[in-house]
Amino acid sequence: MSSNQLVSMQSITKSYSTFQLGPLDWGIEPGLVYALVGPNGSGKSTLFRMMMQLVHPDKGTLRLFGMRYPEEEVTIKERIGYVPEESIDHGKVKVSGLVSFISQWYPRWNDETYRRLVNEMGVPVESKYHQLSKGEKKRLSLTLALAAEPQLLLLDEPTDGLDFFGQRVFTDEIDRFLQENDHRSVVLATHRVEDIRKLADVLVLIHKGRYLGSYEKDQLTEDWRKCWVDSLPNDADSLPGIVHVEPGPPAYVITRSYEETTAALASKRSTITQIFPMELQEILEYLFMLEEKSPRKSG
Repeated sequence: MSSNQLVSMQSITKSYSTFQLGPLDWGIEPGLVYALVGPNGSGKSTLFRMMMQLVHPDKGTLRLFGMRYPEEEVTIKERIGYVPEESIDHGKVKVSGLVSFISQWYPRWNDETYRRLVNEMGVPVESKYHQLSKGEKKRLSLTLALAAEPQLLLLDEPTDGLDFFGQRVFTDEIDRFLQENDHRSVVLATHRVEDIRKLADVLVLIHKGRYLGSYEKDQLTEDWRKCWVDSLPNDADSLPGIVHVEPGPPAYVITRSYEETTAALASKRSTITQIFPMELQEILEYLFMLEEKSPRKSG
């Protein structure tokens, strides 16, 4: 684990009656957007709640900014902006009053950022909280998290409930958040592949509480290809990089390592006739399929 990690998890485990997260070894480096990717019930929200001290690991060591809960809870949470999947119910409190209360807990609270986001997000600050729509509650949560000027943003389904305009503003604000300070990071969980495609640097695959692997998004889209060939070698499915063989016609292979596969096919006198990039959704589906078959790993 590098010394400048914002978050360090070592052998973290959390068990429930029908579910176990971990053991998990994982770290969050500054300057990156991490996307937690996995089906519902994989453990993504549990990870967020653990980083917010809302649930406690049964085993392992969790450090945030080099500190540990519960001794440094206040200092840690001052540096985190958290948007949960389900908005916390604040009842009939007026939005402006809620903001005044919450802002006191964040020493780096930025009123200028808050006012700008209220305007851009269209947050109805004079309304009472219970009168807000789902989308308005989400926009308020994002506004509060960003105005706190955190070092780490934890975003659980951040665009759920946002319309097209709200999604665009969200994307712009995440870009701004990272450009303003290269010691910041974002961790988001989302089912929207478009959010992952636009924002993520690193994809973290989680399934049934298991860490399946971390992947640089740009490297994935560079390495994975669908290649049509004039003929298939008999041992095509065992060649380097190949994860799927379609005998056709037309015959093609899917590779996770384009350069290795190209060289291997050439050595078998098989000519690639067409090459197509793969959609991120397709790549993720293959990764889950392949990683589930591999031995259990932690990270």
